[in-house]
Amino acid sequence: VTGHGPAAALLMTAARACLRMRAARPGDLGEVVTDMNRHLVADLGDTGRFITFCLLEVRNDSVSWVSAGHEPALLVDPVRGTIADLKGDGPFLGLDPNVAFREHQASFCEPGQVLALCTDGITEAFNTEDAQFGRERFKQSLLRHVSQEASAILEGVMGDVLDFRGLEPQEDDLTLVVVKRTA
Repeated sequence: VTGHGPAAALLMTAARACLRMRAARPGDLGEVVTDMNRHLVADLGDTGRFITFCLLEVRNDSVSWVSAGHEPALLVDPVRGTIADLKGDGPFLGLDPNVAFREHQASFCEPGQVLALCTDGITEAFNTEDAQFGRERFKQSLLRHVSQEASAILEGVMGDVLDFRGLEPQEDDLTLVVVKRTA
């Protein structure tokens, strides 16, 4: 959510309620996010506020997602040592009521594969030399920790961000979600 403080928290609460209400009805992820956006636009009016958003659904052998201006989730394949960006094509939520969001899918069936989704607080964390942690460093951190359980991957990546940052204060929230496919 753009901004910080009570106004941003209230907007997040409204978005969460809107998502929960809409997700309880039939429809694919694209329809859920399209309807959610329409309601948020009506609530936000011309405030200039918006939301980056990514909705992921892990299924038996795949992952489906819709992205609304959010940094792409990452799909890590530890066997091949590769990382794929799960890109979306939607704009931010809350700006245009006429946007139709699309659901995307990728295979997520191999044991050991990892899904990771973070907020920009991780990739935009600065160190004392004014360098950003960045997506490449984030990807390398995931590859370094991918052989561990999901909770340990999360702790390892967060530790790498904190070590990189050093004594530089954190400007934004650090949020990371890690899902690991088991046998």
